[in-house]
Amino acid sequence: MKKLLVGLCTVGLLASSLAQAEEHEWTNKQGKTIKAEFVSATNEAVTISMKGKTYVVKLADLTPQSRALAAKLRVQKSTSQEPVTKAEAPKVVVDSDQLERRDGLRYFKGKPFTGVAVYKYENGKKKREATFKDGDYDGLYTVWYENGQKELEKTYKDGLEDGLWTWYYENGQKKEESTYKDGMPISRRKYWDKDGNPE
Repeated sequence: MKKLLVGLCTVGLLASSLAQAEEHEWTNKQGKTIKAEFVSATNEAVTISMKGKTYVVKLADLTPQSRALAAKLRVQKSTSQEPVTKAEAPKVVVDSDQLERRDGLRYFKGKPFTGVAVYKYENGKKKREATFKDGDYDGLYTVWYENGQKELEKTYKDGLEDGLWTWYYENGQKKEESTYKDGMPISRRKYWDKDGNPE
């Protein structure tokens, strides 16, 4: 009986991991529907994969049902990855002046740096926070104005721009937005004025 239960649990885990790679229907506000695999999601966009290509779609352009699906899959993915995250070593956070720059890479104590570097204004407030992997940008990169308001949020992968980039005004209103893949822009840059109106 015990072996049967273990077998069923293994089958269940395998099925749930396969289910994450399944295709889902995504519908935009104009009613156009496509089938694509879920990759990841943020509060503003969902990344999907179709025929081997990855696309970043703004949640605002999707129907409420597709937005809800993105949120549900995001939670499922983070929950399923939780044990892996716990097993990983904690992220190293250092002041930027502890890093040494050589050949375009950042080093910490003589080794290519993996972790988060924090850059500060002269008054001690946080200016930038950059994620590195093996000495190169990889992950979230955030910049703040001196008043503490977010100025820019972008992502890198293997040292190249990758994902959604968003710029903000000092009043917190969104200013510009564009999407990158492998260091190249893959969407038209969008602009807003300080009141939030599209330009």
